[in-house]
Amino acid sequence: MPPRESTHHLPLLTPELLTSLGRLELIARQAVAGMLQSGIHHSRRLGTGQEFAQYRRYAAGDDLRHVDWRLYARSDQLHCRMQNPDTAARLAIVLDTSASMGYQGLSSPCTKLHCACIVAACLGYLAERQGDVIALFTYGERTKNIISKNITQNELCNYLEKLTANGGAHATECLGEACDYIRERGVVVWLTDFLGEESTIESSLRALRTAGKACHAIQILDHDEAELSLQGARRFEDPEDTRQLTTDPALVRADYLVRMDSFLEDIRQACLRQSVPYARLTARDDLGRLLAKFLTS
Repeated sequence: MPPRESTHHLPLLTPELLTSLGRLELIARQAVAGMLQSGIHHSRRLGTGQEFAQYRRYAAGDDLRHVDWRLYARSDQLHCRMQNPDTAARLAIVLDTSASMGYQGLSSPCTKLHCACIVAACLGYLAERQGDVIALFTYGERTKNIISKNITQNELCNYLEKLTANGGAHATECLGEACDYIRERGVVVWLTDFLGEESTIESSLRALRTAGKACHAIQILDHDEAELSLQGARRFEDPEDTRQLTTDPALVRADYLVRMDSFLEDIRQACLRQSVPYARLTARDDLGRLLAKFLTS
């Protein structure tokens, strides 16, 4: 396929939304604020501790029970009293940065990696709002894993904005480190296209579940990968081993869709057997709807 101009910093939520924002932190804040205003329920765990920690400016969706009305009477501004949680939960984001995640179809506003980074930024923002602890784990064969623990949402976004896609996909070690990190209370969120990981998906999920860890799997695909709705002769190249194939998509589309459906069903069934919530997303989908499903699952 012809090379596409890099759009790693292209703002995106839905293609029509957030078109003027360039930083992941701003995208996450606006996305989550819109979801909370729409009535999505988020964790009430923050604030259940007994020890006062700090004040935070009120944001749409915050529990009004945590508003300090005496401070409001003095300052005419709404602030919430933040308590030290009894035991902070941990969010471990495991992000696939292998070469296949760098793919961007002709009809897509960004690469799969950038789409995954926006999901990660939004989840990080939610976690920080709730007083949870955040860690980022990435894996790509030709780059050293980024393992950043106990970071702020702003630090998470800074890491995410520097990521590039390269190398092969080998998630097993990274998932193991994330499993060790979350300890008793927490969740692992795995963001990947699952390409090249078909033989190890279920064993990786089984290891997490056997250890008693909560996990969510979010598969990121490109619309062109899912539908192969391209016209005319194309040269396809495997980004991880550089094999090439020239063909007309219309001639192979029926067989391709059968194989793709089988692949996706295998992923879904592996997650189902291991009781791991599973969702699938492309850069053209409504990310807010997916996150709402994630929050209420």
